[in-house]
Amino acid sequence: MQTQSRYQAWVAAIRAPAAVFVARRDNGAITLVAANGPFRQLQGLPPAATGSLPKAVEPELESAIHRAVDGAAGAEAIAAARRGDDSRRPWLRHTLTRVGEDGDAAAVLDLATEITPASAYRDDLLDAIWRTLPDALLVSDFVRSTLVCNSKFCEVWGLPMESVRRSGPEDILDHAARKMRDGDAFKREVRALRESSTICRHGWELALRDGRLFTIDTDPLTDAGGTYWGRIWYTRDVTRAKLTANALSESEQRFRQLADGSLQGIIVQRPDTRGEVVYMNAAARSMVEPAALDHWPPASKALPVDVGAVSEAAPAQINDLLSGARPGIRCTMPTRHATSGVEWVDVFATPAVWAGAPAIQLTLVDITEQKALERQLLWHATTDPLTGLGNRRRFMEEAERYFRSDRAEDHPLSLMLIDIDLFKQLNDTGGHPVGDDALRKLGEAMHRCLRDSDLACRIGGDEFAALMPGTNTRTARRVARRLQVAVRTADTGQPHPVTLSVGIAQDSPGDRRFEDLLARADGCLYAAKHQGRDRIEVAPDSPSDGEA
Repeated sequence: MQTQSRYQAWVAAIRAPAAVFVARRDNGAITLVAANGPFRQLQGLPPAATGSLPKAVEPELESAIHRAVDGAAGAEAIAAARRGDDSRRPWLRHTLTRVGEDGDAAAVLDLATEITPASAYRDDLLDAIWRTLPDALLVSDFVRSTLVCNSKFCEVWGLPMESVRRSGPEDILDHAARKMRDGDAFKREVRALRESSTICRHGWELALRDGRLFTIDTDPLTDAGGTYWGRIWYTRDVTRAKLTANALSESEQRFRQLADGSLQGIIVQRPDTRGEVVYMNAAARSMVEPAALDHWPPASKALPVDVGAVSEAAPAQINDLLSGARPGIRCTMPTRHATSGVEWVDVFATPAVWAGAPAIQLTLVDITEQKALERQLLWHATTDPLTGLGNRRRFMEEAERYFRSDRAEDHPLSLMLIDIDLFKQLNDTGGHPVGDDALRKLGEAMHRCLRDSDLACRIGGDEFAALMPGTNTRTARRVARRLQVAVRTADTGQPHPVTLSVGIAQDSPGDRRFEDLLARADGCLYAAKHQGRDRIEVAPDSPSDGEA
């Protein structure tokens, strides 16, 4: 009875315009212990009514009373009253606080304030946003000397919610300052900010004694009339972000040290249509002129996969590269550097990430010397060193290609086989130097009389061949005569001129392979040598060229 009287005295002493009551739960049943005039008026209760809650009390309020009773002392529960059947009844926001215990029962003090439906919705929405924000928020109301914070603030600063609400601004400031490495400077800055109604400070970095790093943003709060009444403070724990940023910075520095010191060229290129180059190390700059990159195919458009050629399938290859379906793409590219002399690079393209976005890393290796050695080896493998013409290996490798190409385009193709007459006798009487000189003279004549598109080769000791695409036997015969004149009139230092026997054949429908054309030309050469030498014989089954 004393407890009930005490609660009635509390309620009677509250002169605020709020509706106030004390409810008690005993064995699961809720009873009304005390209520002030505004509450009785709102609920239509007689002046001294106690006992069961009025039927007009909403289920949400009853549920909130149970939650408040079950919570720790001082805990709050909020329920926004809904409009009932009586449309004249106002909307209420109830704030319930557990205020004491009496045996197995507990009492709850409720302060209900009248609100509009719009403000109820707005407050509920703001409260939901407030509680779910990832930042630690604190609002300091200078006028009422109160603090309001969200749970993240309590978590970050290690304070119970009840402690924040019972504390004043200076208490919270002292608590935070004790955690700072330079607490005195922090307190001075906060006090200066509280005195200013205009200063906004963002990105204020603070180091705590326990090694954490915080950033604080603060902005002044003013009402509709422009009156400065408080500040809002946002606190973020950026320890992990700073550590990550520092690790990334160190990683980038190590990458640059390794990349800049590498003998391999490294280029990082964006996989867009412009192919923007975002990084290029020193070795790459010594291999490729930066301006020359404009002439390179952008990575996503085309990537060269052969010397001087661009693969039509390159876009698909790049997509496979970026998706991880391909580990890399390798190719050889010609280049030219004004000072270093680099002419060829081997390029290996791999997927990469640059500034958080997909990229392509091109690793370049200078293969200029390798290419020069390859060219030298290829020259020795395919060239007759005495005459500078192709050798038999080159002739046989390329002849079939010439044959198929001209046949596909329906162009004539003539083959001319040339033999130096009595070459063995020339060697025996004048020695090998004289024979070699005769071979060189014929080689020089073939260089002069034949086109770049013709295939001229020395295919045996004193036997030469010329494959002439787009040429009929009439034109081939004229070329053969010029060769005979050039060699006959050449100065060999011998009393007798050097003569040539020539056999000519043009491809015909009966030639299925190049060997068929070769056999017909060889038969003509045999006939020319056995009919007196220094002659030109044309295969009788060659297409007519209009010459007798």
